[in-house]
Amino acid sequence: MDDQEQIPRIFPYDEDNDEEDNEEDDDEDIDNENEDANNLDGQSDSDEEIVFLMGMANDFIQHAARILQRRNRNPPVPFAIFNLNQYDNITSERLFRFRTDEILDIVEALRVPNVLVLDNGSKFSSLEGVCIVLRRLAFPCRLVDLMPMFGRSEGMLSRIFNKTITWIYNRWARQLFTWDHARLTPAKLEQFAAVIREAGSPLQDVVGFIDGTVRPIARPMENQRQEYNGHHRVHAMKFQAVTTPDGIVVHLSGPYHGKQHDTAMYRISRLQDTLLERVKDVAGNNMCIFGDQGYELSPVLQVAFPGRDNELTAGQRAFNKAMAEVRIAVEWSFGHTLQYFSFTELKKTQRSLLSALHVQYTISVLFANLHSCITQKNASVGKFGLSPPTLEEYLHD
Repeated sequence: MDDQEQIPRIFPYDEDNDEEDNEEDDDEDIDNENEDANNLDGQSDSDEEIVFLMGMANDFIQHAARILQRRNRNPPVPFAIFNLNQYDNITSERLFRFRTDEILDIVEALRVPNVLVLDNGSKFSSLEGVCIVLRRLAFPCRLVDLMPMFGRSEGMLSRIFNKTITWIYNRWARQLFTWDHARLTPAKLEQFAAVIREAGSPLQDVVGFIDGTVRPIARPMENQRQEYNGHHRVHAMKFQAVTTPDGIVVHLSGPYHGKQHDTAMYRISRLQDTLLERVKDVAGNNMCIFGDQGYELSPVLQVAFPGRDNELTAGQRAFNKAMAEVRIAVEWSFGHTLQYFSFTELKKTQRSLLSALHVQYTISVLFANLHSCITQKNASVGKFGLSPPTLEEYLHD
């Protein structure tokens, strides 16, 4: 046997097949490399997607953090329980325009339910609600300024204010929007005419005075032309009021657009129909109210002679002067409302599309009347010497 014994092959050796096998192995290596490259590309794309999603998540977290940070800027609600008895009468009059015992009388006279419920289920007492309304209307202030006094958040104070003032408006606005014939009897109207005559009126049967008032508002986003008052050069809403010589606003109508003329307001209010029906003396004869030159003359509405002084006769000028001295009572009533409840005086807070401005002013007039009833004082009392009605006489069923 040879030194090197050949090992028998199970399969015959073929060089061509061996070369083909080598080529196939090379092809498999190339395919594997391509597959590995594709896998690396896919992995790279996945990594980019992950990085993108992580970036979006980070942006969302930062945005949420900024929102929470802004929310956390709200001042903390102080721990306080409102107690009206902690205020003396002087402080109470400055804060609420009434003494503490007078506020209790007002709550009782208004017949506000002992407990009012908000739309979110929260409850509050009628005394707290009325005090929030009085404090808010007394002077232009922010809700945050009321937090230490009432121990409520700004949101809760806003809800309580709106709930209470809306309840009072729905229940007692009729005292202003309708003629109170139960109190303003023919005998009472004759008494009004008598004190007006004694104060120097040339007319014998005048029972009250009428005029319009312009309440400035912030420039609205809509209907700017309709709300613009060219005479005062301000965006505004207007009201029409009738005041009797005891200083009480016995009739209020509005709001009207700022550009509305006094005569137009008088016609829209249909006050003349009410005067023809209700304003009569004991004998059944019609009596009247008095207005300035902006109104039209009628049997129940007497007006001043139109024209400038140099265009009028001496008698006409004397008549206008005498009537102006008594007609000023209606101007005093407007001033009385703003003196004690000046929240509606700040134009920037009067946003007609965000708040019920007519409700706020109407209730301000109502509280001004209540102030006259309780204190028995106003400018007209000093002029005509006629006392206002009592609280019970005014807020009757």
